[in-house]
Amino acid sequence: MCKALKDKFEARNVSEVEKSRHVEDFMVQYMVATDNLDGTRNVMRTKMIATSFCEFSRCIIAVYYTNYSLAPNPMKNIIWFLELSLSGFAMAAPMMLMESTENYLEETKILLTGELLTYKDNILRNTVYDALDYIDNNISSRYTIWNGFPANLSFVISFFNITISYIIATLQFLY
Repeated sequence: MCKALKDKFEARNVSEVEKSRHVEDFMVQYMVATDNLDGTRNVMRTKMIATSFCEFSRCIIAVYYTNYSLAPNPMKNIIWFLELSLSGFAMAAPMMLMESTENYLEETKILLTGELLTYKDNILRNTVYDALDYIDNNISSRYTIWNGFPANLSFVISFFNITISYIIATLQFLY
């Protein structure tokens, strides 16, 4: 949606009335998309919290089991490590997608702000201003856990940092 709006604005010989219509169409599509995402937001919060706890526990158990295994099996350990990596990526994928969506929205806001500053047509200015106001006030684009922790790439990196720190601490206690 964001790229289509950008392409329509960058096209030559587009009148201000057509640009206003393009902004209105974008807002209708954006409202439909955010309405559809509102229902899944709470489910995804619960999933992220549960998945983070489970992945952390699995990593600690994997380290503990690998160190106390009577007959170490390197192939089993490699498979277990790959499975942990895959499930960690599955945990992080929604957060990375939401962050990329947020980046697209920021680009769209920059584009709309440029249009707001450039054109003097009142209809286009009012339409762009309403679009910017709706995007800024729409809470559903903010993806947080417990309404305080942003669920983005920094959350994923922090999670892996904490997990690695606890793995190191577990290894220090074991040896």
